[in-house]
Formats: sequence, structure tokens, C-alpha cells
Amino acid sequence: YLFSHPEAYPGPNNPTSDPLGIYNNFVGHAASFMENNQGDVKIDWKPRTNDAFFFRYTQGYANDGQTADPLPVAFPMVDNYPDHFFDSNWVHTFSSAIVNSFTANYGRVRFYNNVTTDPSGIFGLDGNQIVGIPGNPQQVAGFALQNFNYTGGYGYPSAISVDPSPEIFIDNSFDYVDNLTWQKGHHLLKFGAQFLRYQQNNFYAGNDGELGLFNFTGIYTVNPYLTTTPTPYPFADFLLDRAANDGIGAVTGRTGQRQWRDGIFAQDDFKVTPKLTLNLGIRWDFFQPIYEVNNKQANINMQTIQIEYAGQDGNSRALYDPTYTQFQPRVGFAYQVKPRLVVRGGYGISSYLEGTGAALRLTQNPPFHTDYQQTGVNPSVTGSVYSPGVYYQVSNGFPTTEPP
Repeated sequence: YLFSHPEAYPGPNNPTSDPLGIYNNFVGHAASFMENNQGDVKIDWKPRTNDAFFFRYTQGYANDGQTADPLPVAFPMVDNYPDHFFDSNWVHTFSSAIVNSFTANYGRVRFYNNVTTDPSGIFGLDGNQIVGIPGNPQQVAGFALQNFNYTGGYGYPSAISVDPSPEIFIDNSFDYVDNLTWQKGHHLLKFGAQFLRYQQNNFYAGNDGELGLFNFTGIYTVNPYLTTTPTPYPFADFLLDRAANDGIGAVTGRTGQRQWRDGIFAQDDFKVTPKLTLNLGIRWDFFQPIYEVNNKQANINMQTIQIEYAGQDGNSRALYDPTYTQFQPRVGFAYQVKPRLVVRGGYGISSYLEGTGAALRLTQNPPFHTDYQQTGVNPSVTGSVYSPGVYYQVSNGFPTTEPP
């Protein structure tokens, strides 16, 4: 298709010093945009002397994309990030020595990233069908990636198409925090608690992408009988439809993961003498193991070497154990050596759960997420016996019905 339709893959138009006439031999027009619109509204309210409130609403609409691309087979990606946040705070003064602050927040983050588009309108959502790659109906524009520069280096044709791995996150967070401050003699006491609720509704096709990819190394068009092996030329393997490996991610619905992250703390800033202040505190956190609302998670039991499924056969919904030992001390001091010289020091432990990347969550495991990869076997010569090896043909598509 590409060779008979020059509007999809035009010929060279730029002089190049590459002996093969390939590197940097085409220059074309591109057009892109990026915008970010943000706004805030804040209300402060003081109904009584001892009470003060504020309410704030924030929203942001950010997006970017490409409206024209030099190569119609490049399929640029677009991103879209609409976000909404609501914050509220209530400060109540019990006395000149005791003040309490309560905060409640809500945030909604929508994250649409790496979604391919087709500015040319040639392929759209029928790209694989148009170029002859069998497969399931597409939900993003383009067709499976054909990579001729898998080995890397100078003088190879650019890849045809792209293999998008869209990340579509619709996450809600609810945060409730209460802090009490009490000035008592030489002690400034602080106590607090935080309750943070995460609702993470995510889709990720996996590292092998939503459209899949074929890598050509050139190994299947090198003469195996030569005493010295020449440099393989991957595009030659492409012409014979002999891919060294391929892979494709899974297109599924979003997963719905949930978690509470809670913490309490206490701290005493103790003025031992007019010149010495000690800071003594401790925080304890509990990160609830992340579970999925429909139990679409699987894990490996490394003792029994068996697959475990969430909420089945006595397994927990999260498939990993909670930790109750997140104690984090805070110790510090400040000493005034002389009126214009203060020495400070401190020690603390902080604990942070990143939550794992999109490809590392238990929702990405089979049977709920069936990525596929396969790697061929290089041709070889043993004595006078030639083995053609094993390769994969783009014209056969992906065997996505087989277990990964």
C-alpha cells in the first residue's frame, strides 16, 4: 500500500551526505499547538471572631497536539489534561493558647496521554486493515509499528507508524486533615491526623502498545555461508516480511483501584532554656494495600509458585500484606550561640509510597491484561546443514488469542 500511494509515504526531497541516500533525506511541514487555561475562585469568610473559613475552586484545562505532520505515516500523539480541585479550611480559636485547623480537599485529575491522531485522514481507525495487518478493531489512529532501526545506527530508514501506549487516568482524591496547636508554658504542642482516599480509574495498554510493533533486524537476509558476516540491513527483512520479534499490549476497560492513606502525628517544640529549643515528634502512617473494585488483580505466590487471584480461595483483595510499622521520628534542636548566631540540627524518617508505575500494578497481570510478545530464532549453519530460523510475518498479524 505504501509504495503505491506516495501521498502516504512521499519520496526524498532533501539532499543528504549519507552514502545510502537515506539519512535526513526528507523535510516536511509540521504544525503543533499547546495551551493551558487555568482559573481560581477563592472566598474568605469570618462569621465570628474565633472562626475563619476559606473555600477555593481551581480548574485547569491543558492540551497539546499536532495538526500537521511531515509524514502521514508518523501519527503524532495528543494529550489532554482537564483538572478540578476544591479546597476548604476552617480555623477555630479556642483560646489564646489553643487553635485548631481543619482542612477538606477534593481533586479530580483526568489524564489522557499518548493518544495517536491522523492529521492526513488517510488511515484513521482503519490503518491495520488498509495496510493488510489482521487484528481487532482499532481504538486509536495508525497501524502497527514497523521498526527498521531496531539495531540502531546511521543510515537506516525511519520507522513507519508508531506504537502508542495511551495512559488514560481518571483519578479522584479526598483529603481530610485536622491539626491542633497548644501553647502550654515552655511547650508548643502539635497534634494532627490525616485521612487520604484515592480512587484511581486507569487504563494502560502496556509497554508493547495498543497497536503493536514489529522489529526487523536484517538477520534473515544475511548470507549465513559467508565467513565474515556483513552488517545486517533491517529494511531488507521488511521487504521479505520477516520480523525478528513482535509484541502488542492489551486493550481493556479501565481498572478501579482504591486505597486509604492515613496518618497521625504529635510534636513538642520544647524551649528548654531561653537559648535552647528541642523539637521532638513522631508520625505514624498506614497505607492500605491497593485493591481493585472488581477484584481484577493477580499475583504470584513465591512460596508455592502459584498464581493467586484477588478475593478468591482466602486471598485478600489486594494480594499483598499491609505494613503497620511506619513509625517516623522527628528530632531537632536550635541553639542560640550569641544574638546573631544560631545553630540548628535535626533528624527524621519519612516514608513515601509511590504506588508503582502504570506497568507494574497487579491489574496488568494475566488473565486481566494479556500482553503478547514473541521472539524468533536466528538462521544458522551447522556443518552443511542450513536452518532458516523462525521469523514472524506482519501479514499474519498478532496471535492475540494465545496465552501470553
